[in-house]
Amino acid sequence: MKSIVERVSFFKNALRDRNIGAVTMSSGYVVADVLRRLPQNPSLVIEYGPGNGAVTRAILRVLPPDARLIAVEPNQEFITALEKITDSRLSIIPKMAQGLSPDDLFSMQGADAIVASLPSFYLTAEERRKIVSDAYNMLTPKGIFIFSHQYSRLMKKPLEEKFTDVTIAFEPRNIFPCFILSARKS
Repeated sequence: MKSIVERVSFFKNALRDRNIGAVTMSSGYVVADVLRRLPQNPSLVIEYGPGNGAVTRAILRVLPPDARLIAVEPNQEFITALEKITDSRLSIIPKMAQGLSPDDLFSMQGADAIVASLPSFYLTAEERRKIVSDAYNMLTPKGIFIFSHQYSRLMKKPLEEKFTDVTIAFEPRNIFPCFILSARKS
């Protein structure tokens, strides 16, 4: 269970940084839904927008010992929280998902899953397409892109433009209710 202190800290950080699209961390229900969608025994998982690590810690609990998790997070306060996670499988890239360089993307090739919690309504249409295209290119065949976002299904269209297998779930037990979109590479 997430502590009140963690939630208040997250909320204050969200008020200071307009690029944070949530007012609080993902609920245990959203985290459980994301974990259910991960492939068995992934060797590489990438997480866009991990915030203070609610989903990150859950992924690490189910990640095989020889696997890697790369977290892409631009907010320094969240980076500081992520750095407190003592797990050698975790690497942090201090950037925005839409600002990853070709070298960054190359280092993430062969991902079995990409998990994203990004404020899609703050992104331009071009940035949304770039994030989806980059994810598609980094994923292994049959890899999965899991995109959770409160408020909106805005990522549905760019996902359907690139992936043929896109599903949408809705989790009302979150502050605020959350859409979870999954796109599998075929």
